[in-house]
Amino acid sequence: MGKQALAALGHILAPTYGVTLLETWITSFPALIGPSEQWIDQADNPTVRALLADLMVAIANHPNLIGVELDRPSALIAGHVMILSSATARTLGTIGQHQPTLMPAVRALIGVALYDTSTLRPLSELLNADPTCDLVAIVRNTEHDPPLRYAALHALAQQPNGAEALLYLAKHADSDLACTALDQLQPPLPPTLNEQLLQLVNTATDEAVRLAGLRALGRNADPAAVPALLEIALNNEETPAIRAAALDAIVEAPVAPLTELITSQPEPIRSAALRALSRSPQPGPAPILHRLAFDPDRTCALAAVSALAAHPETHTPILARLIRSHPDLAVRLAAAAAFDASAADETIPVFVEALLSPYPALQTQAFRLLAAIDPYHAALRQPLTDPQQTVVLRFQALHHLSTYEPNDPLIRQVANDPTAPEQLRCHAIAVLGRQADATVVDVLLRLAGDATQPLAVKHAAIAALDRQWTEVGHEAALTALITLVTSPIPEVVLWAGTVLLDRLVPIEIGEP
Repeated sequence: MGKQALAALGHILAPTYGVTLLETWITSFPALIGPSEQWIDQADNPTVRALLADLMVAIANHPNLIGVELDRPSALIAGHVMILSSATARTLGTIGQHQPTLMPAVRALIGVALYDTSTLRPLSELLNADPTCDLVAIVRNTEHDPPLRYAALHALAQQPNGAEALLYLAKHADSDLACTALDQLQPPLPPTLNEQLLQLVNTATDEAVRLAGLRALGRNADPAAVPALLEIALNNEETPAIRAAALDAIVEAPVAPLTELITSQPEPIRSAALRALSRSPQPGPAPILHRLAFDPDRTCALAAVSALAAHPETHTPILARLIRSHPDLAVRLAAAAAFDASAADETIPVFVEALLSPYPALQTQAFRLLAAIDPYHAALRQPLTDPQQTVVLRFQALHHLSTYEPNDPLIRQVANDPTAPEQLRCHAIAVLGRQADATVVDVLLRLAGDATQPLAVKHAAIAALDRQWTEVGHEAALTALITLVTSPIPEVVLWAGTVLLDRLVPIEIGEP
């Protein structure tokens, strides 16, 4: 039985599986070319239409496939094959774990699937399925297969001795591999490895490798490395990029040498020294930081404000002056972020101004700051009522509203808005599924049964009805699901029926 299972699983992993599906698809549905929403209307058989809709929604919600445009059958088939092959790889690991006699066959099948670049590969799942695979050898032998090399490096970083192996690769590999390996190093590193990393930074001849090593030292944030890093930063014979990277890697640096660099060095060293000063336990020189906060170079000005904000108890008067008089909104916002709720009268106007500005980066930052200081401020609702706002900001506003006021009528308005982005509507519908208001069931029933609604909206409405029934306890939601089973829309019948079967007829799985 195990051998038959392996043969079947190998068929799914093989590229011919996806090719056969695609050929069958194109033969059966030659007209299904173009935007995926049109495919549903062109499927004559209700069963095919329902299964097609279910597959489309499943792929649209798959974490590895979000954002894939389903504008041709090959995209849908590729997504379907990827989902099945991921599950297949996990099943292979389970078979090898519980049936050791089949492990050689499992290992052989994994080896074939790993190196087959002609098809989509669930690389992480395949590597996890064989705990004995030599990840270092895979990394070294996949120069022309970047996805597999990156997946193997990522898997190596998760192992107990992964940091040692990554550092070994960085010392003995080409520049590209060394940089990628160093970028996978994660804190905390033991002192011995931190010393080896410092030695690599000091002895490597490739600047890219040295920069990657300095980034790794910065992530590790070991105070013991500060003297060596400061020596690099103060060395005039080093390149500006290396000196700036060394400063960015420093934690708890002394103020005096940083001040010297700030006053005597050009960019990018000056801004890097200011950033390092913001991590110092002692405040920097106020007059210098105040002057640099008005520097025409915005990077320098923001770094100076960050250094001031690191010690608001000392620099409060300067920060308040920046809030009131600085001509750059980004600098005013950075200064306002240093204050707590006690200074709301001064900071909230700056947050609101930035929230209403046309700059997305400032908007999202201002939203977060305003929400932290006054979570019920009226301006936090504004992005949901303005169709011109970015999708990111509207999602941020909806998430905030559902956290602090989950029963707000505006959530229902977004769910019903046909002009709002589909994903935003689906998120709002999911929030409706947790509301205790019994009238929500009627809204969800209408959305799920409306043939003009997008697939994702109908699916989200049925999932929300499921939550209304099982989590909130509204019996009306069960009645709504039963009603939807008789819908003339095949995909709605499939989804509602599946929910009812899952809840009313639980499947009991016995011991193997």
